[in-house]
Amino acid sequence: MMKRNLIFPVAAVLLLIIVGYPAGAWYAGKQMEATLEDEYKSLHEFAPVITVSDRQFKRGIFSSEEKATLSITLAPGTPPLRLAVVSHMKHLPFPGIFALQAVAVDSEVALAGDSLPNAAEWTGNQNVATVHTVQYFSGNGKSTLTLPAFNTDKLSSEQGTLSIKYAKGMSSYSMEGNLPRFAIIDKAKGGRFQVSGVQVSADHKRFLAGTPSLYSGSDHVVIEQIDMSGPGMPTEPGFIKHMTVDVAATASNDNEFVDITEKFGLGSLKVVGKDYGPAQFDLSFHHLHAKTVASLAQGNWAAAEKSPAMVAQFMEALLSHNPELTIDKFSFTRPEGETVISALFKLKDAQPGEFSNPMVLMTKGYVSVDFKMPEKLLAEFGQGMFAAAVNQGGGVDKVLESMLAAGYVTREDGFIKTKFEFHDAAPWFNGKPYVQAPRQIPSVPAPHRRR
Repeated sequence: MMKRNLIFPVAAVLLLIIVGYPAGAWYAGKQMEATLEDEYKSLHEFAPVITVSDRQFKRGIFSSEEKATLSITLAPGTPPLRLAVVSHMKHLPFPGIFALQAVAVDSEVALAGDSLPNAAEWTGNQNVATVHTVQYFSGNGKSTLTLPAFNTDKLSSEQGTLSIKYAKGMSSYSMEGNLPRFAIIDKAKGGRFQVSGVQVSADHKRFLAGTPSLYSGSDHVVIEQIDMSGPGMPTEPGFIKHMTVDVAATASNDNEFVDITEKFGLGSLKVVGKDYGPAQFDLSFHHLHAKTVASLAQGNWAAAEKSPAMVAQFMEALLSHNPELTIDKFSFTRPEGETVISALFKLKDAQPGEFSNPMVLMTKGYVSVDFKMPEKLLAEFGQGMFAAAVNQGGGVDKVLESMLAAGYVTREDGFIKTKFEFHDAAPWFNGKPYVQAPRQIPSVPAPHRRR
């Protein structure tokens, strides 16, 4: 009797496995199709330059296949880069004991046939990337993108990878990647552009939900070396060495405003036989209106290109919230010493209707620039790019001496220093209002009168 009582539960479990497991797997595939649709929408909201089209989804019981076209607009007004993506999916029906992941996707990415002229010369008819994605039942997931090595007449590179972990709906994401070497070659002209030792990391969280959305967080990029060679190139091997880029976005407590800092560093910058490194360029944007920034970042630039008024409208909305732009440090180094420039630009209580009136804006704007340069280097630059502009005034030396005499600039330990400000619609140097010297008009001899 007991054995008979056990038969029915066991049979029920077997029936559930035999019938329910395939049905559940098929349903998981159906859900995955809808989930992918949501993920594509989130991807477009996150990066409006990317659109997905021509989707063909073929659903099976334990596996599915999707073919789609990915279009990436690299610059406004230019044809998009089109990629053909073929994805093979394996789906599982139940979380917990049976599986933690809902689906595993392996994708092959190739250039679409009409995407790039002579594509075979660039890629050698091989895929430009492969992607392995795991989607969990929680909605979280991770993807690993692999860039293959290339050895063609146009491209030469080593294999690179980019790993991305993301939360449901792309509410947050982080990534790590590297590319040992990538080179573009022009054999006909003997030119070559090569980037070596690229490392990328990022960590972001969405703080402005809906459309448009905006993320806070940080990005870090390191490039060990950039080389450019070819006819007429004024560079040498190791044109740029140890380039670093750090970008951070921090939201205000009420998520209404965002501060953005960007830092660019160069260990070496060699041009025409001269090294201008180490060099640094740090700038900050403070009190930016978050929704306006998001609209700018995700705007329809194809339409904006045809309508400059649209861009002007965005900029007016941004400037009307009293933002500040700071060049925290712009510097480069030569044997004569380090040149350092810092600057601040801000508007106070500017109204949208005032942006068409420069005279009104001048009364509400403030500009401050701190400048320090070795005098020998200033003279060297003056003999070149600046000489023509001041030749009529007697040359760089004469202009400099007159500025020194007026107290507009100072000379200290071989450096020329000044603080330039623009406020109350007038320029100031070292705290002194700038008064332009009157132009000397050469006298004209009186005409000779005949008697």
